[in-house]
Amino acid sequence: MCARRLVFALTYMVSVFLISRIVDVAIISYKLTSISLLPVRVVLDPAILSVKNLKTILENRGISYGGVVEKKELHDLIHASGDLSDEELRSSSLKHDVEPAITELASGSHFFEVVEDTKDSAWIVIVVPLISGIMALDRVTEEWKEVVRQTSKFGLRAARFDCSLDPGFCESRNWTSARLLLAVPSE
Repeated sequence: MCARRLVFALTYMVSVFLISRIVDVAIISYKLTSISLLPVRVVLDPAILSVKNLKTILENRGISYGGVVEKKELHDLIHASGDLSDEELRSSSLKHDVEPAITELASGSHFFEVVEDTKDSAWIVIVVPLISGIMALDRVTEEWKEVVRQTSKFGLRAARFDCSLDPGFCESRNWTSARLLLAVPSE
């Protein structure tokens, strides 16, 4: 009787050890090969998309949005019709093959008018300081274009503010170095 319990306990410990090793190897191979063992579905929040993108998604889903005026109503229609997945965003016509537009801001008042007073979309703005080397500016410009390409598919609009156009505005904001700003509309 005691020997039987010892055999069962030993069998149990060996099987737990083997299962843990198999799981450990599976996790390591998953991390190394980046092949997903389970299908992964990313669910996106439609609130981060622009009105134009929301309308395109509704058209692709075959949902009428006639008479809908506000972004919140479009968001509610998409939410009611199901989750917005990353695959749907990629397969829709929202994938931009053309270079996204970057708005050049000419002054502090233009900054307020375009970025801070726009209620329907979020903005990502790069601030170019007064003192910057040509090489640093070229590097930032290439990196900036890539950021704009990646964020434009989520409805973020892009702008560039050169402090040499309105040095007083930059000084009042204490923008003495290159920076990236995110302006989100308040509801």
